[in-house]
Amino acid sequence: REYEELAFEVEQGDLIVLYSDGISDQPNPKDEEYGRGHLARALRRLRSKTPEEVADGILADLDSFTAGAPVHDDQTLIVLKVR
Repeated sequence: REYEELAFEVEQGDLIVLYSDGISDQPNPKDEEYGRGHLARALRRLRSKTPEEVADGILADLDSFTAGAPVHDDQTLIVLKVR
């Protein structure tokens, strides 16, 4: 399989979040997806935290959104902060 390479510049304090579609596509009991909008709002709220706190906060927000709905796909989340 071929993968696309992407180069970008970062600055001290930048937050890099990599996630699988199992995060953004996770539905709640009303069959609404978590989506990029919920993720973006969580990131705005958590951006000053440590990477661990950001990851924990996103997963807690996702759990709250899904309200006990079963997980339908793998959920991978990587959070990096530029030092």
